[in-house]
Parts: sequence; structure tokens; C-alpha cells
Amino acid sequence: MRGHGLVRIVHDTSTFRFPGERGGLGVLRGGARGFLGHVALAVAANETREPLGVVGVYPYIHQDAVAHTGMTPCQRVKATRAKPRAEKESARWEQMALTVSAELPPTSKRCM
Repeated sequence: MRGHGLVRIVHDTSTFRFPGERGGLGVLRGGARGFLGHVALAVAANETREPLGVVGVYPYIHQDAVAHTGMTPCQRVKATRAKPRAEKESARWEQMALTVSAELPPTSKRCM
């Protein structure tokens, strides 16, 4: 990231699906097995938008998919709302931003 005036850290979550039986995977939509990979990528903020490298990766395994099996949509919403914020799947976005920010050089400017 050195040598670039302004760098943006962009975040995205991708789904990784694996056929067959494998241990340690979660259940994805449609019953497939796999996990989500939340990635933070440093990108030059100029017109080139050059990718500078991955600065964070967090694998996320759905725990609720199995627990919510057989629930109505209303029951799933209620169960999700009852869950503490830090335990919600959406918390990975905030957690990754905080983790990556803490690892950046102290001289870098932060806009969150």
C-alpha cells in the first residue's frame, strides 16, 4: 500500500460450496455444504483501482441453518432478532473493518 496516496479497503463475502461429504462445513442455502469467506481487499483509490492485496479473510460457517430447520419464516426472524449483535452473521462486516483498521500502519488515515 506504500506509494499510494489513498487506499480503499473493500469488503465482500463469497460462498464456497463443496460437493460430497466433508467435515467442518456448514449448511448453505439450498442444502449445499460449504462456508462463507469474508474478504477485505486493499485497492488503490485512484483511477486505476489497482488491487493491492488481501488484508483480511474471515471464514464464516452457518450455525443457524441447521438450528432453524423446520421453523417458519416468522420463527426464524424472531430467533435472529433474539440473538446478541456480536453473534449475528452480519457482525462479520464490522468485525473485519475493526480488525483491518487495527493492523494498518499508524500513519494511515482512517475513514470508517
